[in-house]
Amino acid sequence: MERSAQVLVGAPKRRFKHAVDRNRFKRLLREAYRLERQDRLASCPPILLGFLYQGAPHMDLATLRSHVAAALDRVSAEAQKASAKS
Repeated sequence: MERSAQVLVGAPKRRFKHAVDRNRFKRLLREAYRLERQDRLASCPPILLGFLYQGAPHMDLATLRSHVAAALDRVSAEAQKASAKS
């Protein structure tokens, strides 16, 4: 199975003062990506994605999933538009 995306996840120290909080958030973000990726990026060429969190320090998984889903939909639409042009 070929990977269609590589994902970078970041949580800045400025937002999350404690390493435990940064690691928890990165774990939540990776889980949200895993749950939402499904077949959204299947038709895209291999891409690199970066999620660098800049919002409020605390967010639940459901909210995070909706944000990740919206971001993946935008990326998928842009990739399909770019591949249609070439």
